[in-house]
Amino acid sequence: SSEEDLPISTSTQPNKSEDQSKLQSLKKQQQVEKKQKIEKEKEQSVVDKEIKEEEKLAEKKEKDQRTIFVGNLPTKTKKKNLKSLFAEFGKIESVRFRSVPVASPSLPKKVSFITKQFSENLDDVHAYIVFSERKEAEAALKMNGVEFMNRHLRVDITGSDKKRLDP
Repeated sequence: SSEEDLPISTSTQPNKSEDQSKLQSLKKQQQVEKKQKIEKEKEQSVVDKEIKEEEKLAEKKEKDQRTIFVGNLPTKTKKKNLKSLFAEFGKIESVRFRSVPVASPSLPKKVSFITKQFSENLDDVHAYIVFSERKEAEAALKMNGVEFMNRHLRVDITGSDKKRLDP
């Protein structure tokens, strides 16, 4: 018998169970790929957060190296007093007062400072002055021990690696 006598299947209809199996396999593959993508994004997010934290730490360290601590200030000290006193050393970005001796525990520190309601037992505050450059802050260290409003100032760089105890 010749090949011409063989029945030729004209059916192009695929097997349904085969199609379902392929479809399930494809769906599983897509789910696996989606999970892998999500995991990769999570890992990248963690890496991005770590990089941002490192950058923030570096920025803080750099800012600390431009910041001086000024202690033993009388409570009547004003920002403009400190700005004029330290202006000769360079451009001052900011002045912040800390360790305000509040008159009453119920009174917020900020309110106590603004209204000048201080404790009668404590009469000094501290300030932090941020300069635009590190060399300016270092130059301002010359003010350590200088008398200001009948007080000897304590001046130090906040970003120094070692804590100084000398006056």
